[in-house]
Amino acid sequence: MRMASTDRFFIIAPNDKRMKTLINIAKNLKEEVYMGTLFKMDMDLGAYIGAVVSMAGGRLNEKGSPETGKMYFFADAENGRISTSSTIRVSDVRELVNYSQQLASLSKRSPKVILTALPNPQKNIRHKAAENADYWAERGSLCATYGNDKAAIKFYQKALTLDPQRSDVYFHLGISYGETGEFENALDALNKAISLDPKKAVYYYGRGRVYLKFGKKDLAQEDFKFAADNGNKDAKAYLGIKDEMQ
Repeated sequence: MRMASTDRFFIIAPNDKRMKTLINIAKNLKEEVYMGTLFKMDMDLGAYIGAVVSMAGGRLNEKGSPETGKMYFFADAENGRISTSSTIRVSDVRELVNYSQQLASLSKRSPKVILTALPNPQKNIRHKAAENADYWAERGSLCATYGNDKAAIKFYQKALTLDPQRSDVYFHLGISYGETGEFENALDALNKAISLDPKKAVYYYGRGRVYLKFGKKDLAQEDFKFAADNGNKDAKAYLGIKDEMQ
């Protein structure tokens, strides 16, 4: 599970890919008073506890997992205020108490178990991934999405040491430099991206943004115009040009 905050949002996601999607969605949300149910979640307590006991190497009783119903969790919004509530049956609480007592009695009679380290098959996979430029480029993009451009810069640089011909990585590196106010470094990276792929309109739009932040409006305008003439929608929107495809 991943958790992050951006602007006034607190976001929870099951993985990095979903987190990136939700952050991009949050950036386009408009603030207004919301009324109604935000979300409802239910959990099979018996199955959850049984799985935890098994993963921890514990012993289940003769009935296996505790026989319980579901626990429900609600989050509601009323007049712009958030309230939460959860419900669980009293009979389920009694079942969980009995189950924990049975586990405790079993543990007292159980022989000691000596745990030994097992080889981790994921270790070699991670090691091989670290030798791939895509691995570091994706980590850089994720950091940039979270707003941590300083960390993103380090990852992009690592990717470029493995594959110095990646124009897309130079582009993202330049954008992150621009976000941190390092405009000279940003322009160096963006110029390199353009030299590797001079037909990529988005690269000119990105460089135009950096020029604009750097106070070089004339150069920014030239890049925006070139990008717009070559189909970049963001550049067209900035210049107020209506997209004929719409």
